[in-house]
Amino acid sequence: MSAVVEVPDGDDDDNDDDDDVEMREALAMSLKREHEAEPARPEKRPRLLPPEPNEGAAGAVAVTVRLADGSRVSRRFTATSDTAGDVLEWLQQRQAADSSKHALILAAPPRLKLADTSATLASFGINAPTLLMLTDI
Repeated sequence: MSAVVEVPDGDDDDNDDDDDVEMREALAMSLKREHEAEPARPEKRPRLLPPEPNEGAAGAVAVTVRLADGSRVSRRFTATSDTAGDVLEWLQQRQAADSSKHALILAAPPRLKLADTSATLASFGINAPTLLMLTDI
């Protein structure tokens, strides 16, 4: 199917200017309606992590996580107040994990999965330097 395109003959310059203005206004209105019709998407902001405790601080534990590629990352957490979710958030902010696709498992027996992300590290028995493994869900 071929389209017919009218080419202006150049005789009616005033009409062409009016058409351009009308076209721009119509496009602007269309874009405005389209923007207003889009549902507002909540902005996903990284959660603020608790500050890293100083070495030797009460309740401070070093947590090392072995990533899927075999590399390791470490950070200190406060076992009695920081949660498994805090560890996952830290990994996500480092772009080492996606909390919706990964889970943490204790590397030493018992190989416990840290499934409850709101539970403190101490509730999983993490009270000393610990190695965790990052696994796919």
